[in-house]
Amino acid sequence: SALFYAGQMTAAYEVWNSAPMPDRPVPDTDSLLANGNFESSPAMDSKVPFLTWKIQPMGGVKVSLDRKAPRSGQQSLRVGFEVRENIPQTFFTQTVMVKPSTVYELSYAVKAEELRGWNMLMLEVVDAADAGRLRATNDVLPNGNLAWREETIKFTTAAKTEAVTVRFQRQPCPDPPCFLTGRVFFDAFKLSEAAK
Repeated sequence: SALFYAGQMTAAYEVWNSAPMPDRPVPDTDSLLANGNFESSPAMDSKVPFLTWKIQPMGGVKVSLDRKAPRSGQQSLRVGFEVRENIPQTFFTQTVMVKPSTVYELSYAVKAEELRGWNMLMLEVVDAADAGRLRATNDVLPNGNLAWREETIKFTTAAKTEAVTVRFQRQPCPDPPCFLTGRVFFDAFKLSEAAK
């Protein structure tokens, strides 16, 4: 943990990977991410640094698995909002090791139901040690309803990038008060080197 939070990702991964762990997470087939289809239940407030969806409990936000109409597999990840505060929030993250100066592609499926408010919701990829070195994102999710659609974020790691974090978050609104209601669903995450 000390190495991880100090931004020494390679050293942190080597220590973590060599430690005894009976259920060590592993990447999905053809992806650097683990559990990209959310077929396994993410652990709330997990302390596992790599290859695990980390979900922080917070007021006004409910993160759960949804079986009604996943994009693929048996279930998707559902993030429900009843937020009244105007604060930055990070709803889930996963950190994985990558190569420096390499082009990668993150693909995923997203849908929304009844989103209302100045939501400022976005999914992004950042350098796990220094977001100033790398930040790639798509457009802010719009209000209203959105059927399942495929999204892609293409990015190039920096020369010093050792790991990246995929995260879904909300930025503060420019004009508070700032409510947020509705639901967002994610499925079919995949991170891999871009085809040359």
